[in-house]
Amino acid sequence: NRNPSRANMSDIIEFLNGQTTDDSGLFGELFSDELLTSLSHNKLLYETLNGLDNNVDFPDDGLSRQLSMVSKMIATRVQRGTDADVFYLAFGGWDTHSDVLDNQVRLFGRVDAAIDAFHREMVELGTWDNVVLIQTSDFARTLNPNTGEGTDHAWGGNYFMTGGAVKGGQIAGAYPNDLTDEGPIAIGRGRMVPGTSWEAVFSPIAEWFGIPAHKMDSVFPNRGNFPPEHFFDANDIFTL
Repeated sequence: NRNPSRANMSDIIEFLNGQTTDDSGLFGELFSDELLTSLSHNKLLYETLNGLDNNVDFPDDGLSRQLSMVSKMIATRVQRGTDADVFYLAFGGWDTHSDVLDNQVRLFGRVDAAIDAFHREMVELGTWDNVVLIQTSDFARTLNPNTGEGTDHAWGGNYFMTGGAVKGGQIAGAYPNDLTDEGPIAIGRGRMVPGTSWEAVFSPIAEWFGIPAHKMDSVFPNRGNFPPEHFFDANDIFTL
């Protein structure tokens, strides 16, 4: 907090959460311990990243700022004592119930510029071959438009993935051969039943990440709901 209500706020928080009495509760002590540990780690991270600049200029929008920070985290992996990281980013604005084409042009332009800057930054850092970026969404859009020249909530969609070790230029999974409302996977208004599970998408990433085969069922507890042929071979997706 650059503008705390008290100049010594960190000392106050540490004092309040460092007090133990005979009737202190276990959960209260655990909360205080976790809070102080979190604040300590946050301070160390701030000091590590403070003043650090990217090699590449990132655009000034939400997604680009997130990828810029991810780039700084990757650049400081040695100082942070980590050899592998997972980052989650969010980029909204895709609920295009109206004017879908205009919105997509605007949004895709931002995604393209952000990923381009991120790719060039990773190349500068020499880490592009060790980075995978995957885009996901919790639902897709209808293939049929609504009356507002937009699209509504759907089900099955598609993702894209990029990275230095990714064997790009291919579609993984079975592309539908009938996208009409009479097709076998259609449920109306251009909504399609998905044919690829989350487990199938992320299992090869986990293997590339270094998760051993005997740990896969622990990482993906729903894997047993699908036959072996449902999953992608990591060798087909990545250069291992």
